[in-house]
Amino acid sequence: VCVETFPCEWTAAQNARLEEILNEFKDGHIVSIERAGPAKDGNCYTMNGREISEKVLAPLHQLFNPVRLEKFPNIRTTGIGDGGNEVGMGKKRSTTRHREPR
Repeated sequence: VCVETFPCEWTAAQNARLEEILNEFKDGHIVSIERAGPAKDGNCYTMNGREISEKVLAPLHQLFNPVRLEKFPNIRTTGIGDGGNEVGMGKKRSTTRHREPR
């Protein structure tokens, strides 16, 4: 298991590290747990619809970018979430039912 942290202030160095991670684990599995991913408009939101600014959230969803992952066909990805705003949840939108908070 490899765990790394990234600052919210994103630089070219962090983007390069994402590529290094993919190269190091090109036959691995990337798991995202409760990690907000971008909506159709490119912004990330809480499950209540509040926008999360880049100063609060490092763009680690880029690890799951399908275009980036095309170079790494053996990497498997899993997104785990509960609010529908997490990485990968948009792919399942039509097969999940919307539930209002109680």
